[in-house]
Amino acid sequence: MQLLRRPMFPIILLAHNPSTFDSFIKDFQSQHGFYDLQKQIILPEKTTITIGQIRNLKKELSITTSKPRLIIFQQFEKATIEAQNALLKVLEDLNTNNQFIMYVNHIGAILPTIISRSKVIDLVEEKTIYDEQTVTIITQFLEQPSVSYLSNAVFSITTKEQATLLLTICIEVLREHMKDQMQHYPSLIKKTFDLLYKLEHNNLSPQLTVDNWILLVIKTSKK
Repeated sequence: MQLLRRPMFPIILLAHNPSTFDSFIKDFQSQHGFYDLQKQIILPEKTTITIGQIRNLKKELSITTSKPRLIIFQQFEKATIEAQNALLKVLEDLNTNNQFIMYVNHIGAILPTIISRSKVIDLVEEKTIYDEQTVTIITQFLEQPSVSYLSNAVFSITTKEQATLLLTICIEVLREHMKDQMQHYPSLIKKTFDLLYKLEHNNLSPQLTVDNWILLVIKTSKK
């Protein structure tokens, strides 16, 4: 698997096998020169990762060091909403000399605002399923909708988890551009949420769900 070239960009690792995650971390440390003394692992306290843990982490990271630090969150899907919002601020303010890696079993519990600031790697299929280029392509599609995007690699989906992630990011992109873009964006956001609900509860095909979203955007843009 090709690892990242930008070690300070937050990473979300989607995996169901701890050994796969451990192997990635070992390779990542070797490639980017992180020693074990620079590594800090944060585990859930009892059943959740708490806002208190994030506050303590922020205090530690505010102390300047000569070497970059590797911050690893285990089972990050167990972080409370308050903890995730607090971490979001840390990711924005303290990522210059700190590498954050969040290991999750499923991504549905992660805030879209954290996902949109991270690179998401599916260790099961050994592929990057979200990065900065994803946002660029989604934005280009929203600005100039076309059926040609049905064959774009960004919109090629194989699992329900990938479809959920992609549509969640589409909602975040729509929200970020809503102020100065098309008036139909609020309606698109609502309809995208509807598709997410159907994907979760009606057992829709992941690829068909994404294709329907693309056609929905094209249809809405012509009104």
